Amino acid sequence: MQVLLRSAIQRSLAFPFGRLRISTAVMDVERQRNAKPRRRQKSSSTRTAAAAPAAPSSLGPRPAASATPHFQQQANMSSTTKESLTEATFASFNLSDGTQRAITEVMGYTNCTKVQAETLPATLRGMDVVVKAKTGTGKTLAFLIPGIERMLKEPAGRGKISMLVISPTRELAAQIAEEAKQLTKHHKLSVQVMFGGTNMNKDINDLQRRAPDVLVATPGRLLDHLQNTETLRPLLSNLRMLVLDEADRLLDMGFRQEIEKLVRMLPPKDGRQNMLFSATYPSNIRELSKIALRPEYQLVDTVGEEDTHAAEMVQQNYLITSMEDQTAHLLAAIRQHMSEDPSYKIMAFFVTARVTQFYCELFQAMGIPVLEMHSRKSQSQRTKAADQFRNSKGACIMFSSDVSARGVDYPDVTLVVQLGLPMEKAQYVHRLGRTARAGKSGKGLIILGDYEAAFLNSLSDLPITEAPRPSADTFVIAQEAVEAGLAAVQYESKAQAYRTWLGFYKGFLKLCKWTPERLVQAANQYAATLGCPEPPPIEKRTVGKMGMKGVPGLNIVASLDDERRGGGGGRGGQGQGRSAQGSLRSGRGVPQQPKQPASNGADHGSIDSFQQDWNGSWNSGNNGNGRGAGSSRGRPARGSSSSRGTKRAHVSPY
Repeated sequence: MQVLLRSAIQRSLAFPFGRLRISTAVMDVERQRNAKPRRRQKSSSTRTAAAAPAAPSSLGPRPAASATPHFQQQANMSSTTKESLTEATFASFNLSDGTQRAITEVMGYTNCTKVQAETLPATLRGMDVVVKAKTGTGKTLAFLIPGIERMLKEPAGRGKISMLVISPTRELAAQIAEEAKQLTKHHKLSVQVMFGGTNMNKDINDLQRRAPDVLVATPGRLLDHLQNTETLRPLLSNLRMLVLDEADRLLDMGFRQEIEKLVRMLPPKDGRQNMLFSATYPSNIRELSKIALRPEYQLVDTVGEEDTHAAEMVQQNYLITSMEDQTAHLLAAIRQHMSEDPSYKIMAFFVTARVTQFYCELFQAMGIPVLEMHSRKSQSQRTKAADQFRNSKGACIMFSSDVSARGVDYPDVTLVVQLGLPMEKAQYVHRLGRTARAGKSGKGLIILGDYEAAFLNSLSDLPITEAPRPSADTFVIAQEAVEAGLAAVQYESKAQAYRTWLGFYKGFLKLCKWTPERLVQAANQYAATLGCPEPPPIEKRTVGKMGMKGVPGLNIVASLDDERRGGGGGRGGQGQGRSAQGSLRSGRGVPQQPKQPASNGADHGSIDSFQQDWNGSWNSGNNGNGRGAGSSRGRPARGSSSSRGTKRAHVSPY
């Protein structure tokens, strides 16, 4: 059934734009979801910049690049790293001979980047630092060099780990470890990396065979060892240095509680040097700094205020809409841009990796191929998608989460769409910087729910205006296309999007003016917009980690595995497991649960009408006053009939 629906949708959405056809290679992205990733070939020429995972770099002032030696010009160095080179040289610091040789002979560097030049004076003196630095600017060396120099002068002792680096992803952890091995080539020091998805017994055997001088690990695997095995903890008893790399990503990925536990399980922070690196410096990073760092830590800001000048070169628009209309507005905006610019190159950002995955599946179901870029994809899949998007000459779309889109330059992006809240203004500007590069024009659109509208106050100094809304007829077509597409999206993708959406917005109660109870109501209404007839189940332990214990309205189960096998044990608690309807209808900017038709099949009429009527209906009128289609007033009701005579598609996944 799902295959037939998918095929029908794709046939009916064979849009009449010649350049809409995406290469077969792009379509391969979906087929690779379950493919075993190929092992990445390692090279001795790995660069600091290359070690950074694909991700959007934030905007910021660019220091003048120095004239670099011939061999450095030949290095496989990203444009971000080249732009951040300075006149300062590694030779100007009093580094050990082995470290200096590794930097120049093995890694091929002579000049420091901005982050290295500004952090090394403090870190080589043993100071704790919080470093605000863009990804891809050489920050890995900025913390590895002082760590190695410290352990040479003050070794932790035989059988002890001197330096611990905590990294948000397994790919980044592996890349940091590889770079550490290059840097210690002329020292008798060892490096070990640990991350999830591998055998813990192998970790233990490696630790017992020889305690590494440098240990790089992801939070989950590290905590697993500290809590459930007896091998690692004694090895950390004389730790000399702790590094939290990409701390903002660690928090974005929901590792805050794990990080706090890890820090408390380590020896007291007063006895070691501590470093925290982050692309941004929001309040949650400041709070983490108080826990992990000594009180006299130094803030090293290599970014400064976000460079709004570049953002001012982008045509910026916003849309404030109800929760139920957000997806239709996203579809309408993308289709409109596709029709206006046949060489379109669109990037859309979403609040979490699972929400990104859901929208990828939805747009694929509606016949719009998109490249999928988020942390739930394997490194090989992300690399392939990034290469395809970067090398594309147009007619290409990428859906991304911030977690997996940093540090890569994507040329000729014509439109950046942001659906939902950015973490802060800096992240909004950071994403917007994907377009209007190298003197070219670009557009930006942020689509917010009316409960998120307060975020616009932080953008008051930017030239952002309200976007014109599509005509009522066009918007109804988009709504119907979305509902038909929802029937083809896997239920588990919807459930995962719901859970991570709930976790993300738990951090924005103040901005949204929500209580925890109101958040759960909104999340359940969000589930309804995804096509879920009731709130998806959520594990009891997850509820506890979110700090949502006792909040009514959640469908709590002991284990998701038991739930999938039909043994979930029911729903517990006050009103838990309620339908997304009922008392939730009065919530501002959120939908009622759509009625389910009796038929078990999906009618493709709405998709067909979307294909047939799009061009004409769009040009029939756009309302720039904010009260056009999709606003709380001035559009047909969702259940109203139209001249097209289309039937409502079946939305339930059951």
